[in-house]
Amino acid sequence: SLQLNITLLLVVSVHNPNPASFAYASGGHTDLTYRGVQVGAAEIDPGRIPSRGDGNVSLALTLQADRFASDLLQLIGDVEGGAMQLEAATRIPGKVNILGLFKRRAVAYSDCTFVFGVPEMRVRSQQCRDRTKL
Repeated sequence: SLQLNITLLLVVSVHNPNPASFAYASGGHTDLTYRGVQVGAAEIDPGRIPSRGDGNVSLALTLQADRFASDLLQLIGDVEGGAMQLEAATRIPGKVNILGLFKRRAVAYSDCTFVFGVPEMRVRSQQCRDRTKL
């Protein structure tokens, strides 16, 4: 039985094109899946994304290697093929501040599918669907 957990400390750059800033405390969460099996999870550190600006979102992602190997033949095939497709679902509750006058609770969601290149150890491509619920 393979049992190995790896924690990656990640900083994700985010661009906010909206005229409202977004501040978030604890409670943000990301789930990472590989071929329909949850293989990782992360709690998102508190932060703020300025209006019409850039910010960083910090998180510690814990990968559970034994879950990657739940279908060992598929994993070996993907590694030999040089690419692994993963999905990440993120939910971040916070507050939107519009022009410094109006504050509303909001939840930001992001669902991404990305291809991780095994030989180069980086993301080759990604497609995300982002939405906010006020």
